[in-house]
Amino acid sequence: VRAPLLQKITVSAVPKGKDKLRARLQGCSELHTLVGNISAQAILIEGHDIRMGTKLMTTLKNLHIGVSLSKEKERKHLLNIFKYFPYLEKLTLWASIFFFLKTAHGRYIKR
Repeated sequence: VRAPLLQKITVSAVPKGKDKLRARLQGCSELHTLVGNISAQAILIEGHDIRMGTKLMTTLKNLHIGVSLSKEKERKHLLNIFKYFPYLEKLTLWASIFFFLKTAHGRYIKR
């Protein structure tokens, strides 16, 4: 997406299989709110993956992201995000909660 006046975007598509969905944003100098899920999405702004924290984004004030805190790699991504967006005013994290049920055969299944 190339949108210089874009102020808010929600990346809500779900990838098929184990591949991550790639959302590329270019020329979004007015972007102040981003909603996405770093567990299932690779969100690139100006060619930089926000999970890697390689380029500062000074305009973003509100970030709402899904993350799996049980995975060490995603916890590291979260630290990188703090470097990438130094002027955040509001951060919302959400996580999927899974329940494991024991079957009659003694196996566990995720629900």
